[in-house]
Amino acid sequence: MLNATENSSMAVAEMTLDSWIERVERRTLRVGIVGLGYVGLPLTLLFAEQGFRITGLDIDPEKVAKLNRGESYIHRIEPEHLRAAQRAGFTATNDFASVAALDVVLICVPTPLAGKRETGDHTPDMSFVVATIEALAPHLRAGQLVKARRIRERRKRSSLRRSSGMDARCSAGLGRWTG
Repeated sequence: MLNATENSSMAVAEMTLDSWIERVERRTLRVGIVGLGYVGLPLTLLFAEQGFRITGLDIDPEKVAKLNRGESYIHRIEPEHLRAAQRAGFTATNDFASVAALDVVLICVPTPLAGKRETGDHTPDMSFVVATIEALAPHLRAGQLVKARRIRERRKRSSLRRSSGMDARCSAGLGRWTG
């Protein structure tokens, strides 16, 4: 009999490209979106509209409560869109432990410009991305796909990989969690 770790390892080993494609086509791939603001919430609604069960994660408990009541805090998103997403399986939470059950985690947190416009420095502030990955790290499992904003600067990519334990294809902004 296999223990939970061996079972998990086998499940990851069996997850081939064909099985991922099949799970996408059947809409059984479990997707999580972290950051339910002006990027994350509309993305969540698009996935739900296509029949995926979505878990939305946000650190703001008021946002989470509103979303779970079917209320929108973004004026262009109508409550009926949220209720339709809920009927498709959308739930919002601020419990990052819920990512353990997901296959894909999309990080949609802010990356404001850290530099000064007058000097022409348009460097993004990656602190929200780093903090999010550090908060997710204890709950991620081997085989998950984690997607964050494209990280171009090699020094930032290396630091992020070291702090998170992620085996990353950083040039594409993709990472496969190795646990």
